[in-house]
Amino acid sequence: MSFLKKLDRNLLTGIITLLISIIGFACSSFLLTTDLKHVPLGFLYSGGVIALVYVISYFLVMIDIKRGTTIFSIISLV
Repeated sequence: MSFLKKLDRNLLTGIITLLISIIGFACSSFLLTTDLKHVPLGFLYSGGVIALVYVISYFLVMIDIKRGTTIFSIISLV
């Protein structure tokens, strides 16, 4: 668990969001056999999209740190 303390805030948030969405899918997976298929799939889709946004934001910030600029950091905030 010590490696989690070393991660950047955006990357850590993306990982936690993805884990929570997988747990939400697992808890609601019994609904896949009913008419409520959209609930567990919604957990996967929305959690995956939000986690992807955080991971992309992390990489944009890392590019800015290497370049010494703030262009991509401002873009990731928008």
